[in-house]
Amino acid sequence: FFQLAPGDLKHIRLVYDRAALIALPPSMRKHYVEHLTAIIPEGTRILLITLDYNTKITAPPFNVSDDEVQELYAADYDIEHITTNTLASDHPFTKRKGLIGATESVFRLTKR
Repeated sequence: FFQLAPGDLKHIRLVYDRAALIALPPSMRKHYVEHLTAIIPEGTRILLITLDYNTKITAPPFNVSDDEVQELYAADYDIEHITTNTLASDHPFTKRKGLIGATESVFRLTKR
């Protein structure tokens, strides 16, 4: 990913981020978003899905709050929060991670 240049993606108009951002530890996310912003054309849309929970887990998928999405993307993207789904304690993800619950948020981002 970090080897891609703007010319490589000049025809891209849609990015589906189901698990890229949440796979990265917090220390790498700003660099990821900066590089993504540099290589995709203006007007490109991103469908971003995040997970949010109160517990710090030391392995992916990592917690990404709605506030962090705003912090990472607001300078260069229009952000539309589409929906948030609650994952109950009996959901396979929360059971596997030992969480009481979590939320999954979906955003549509448009690069300005």
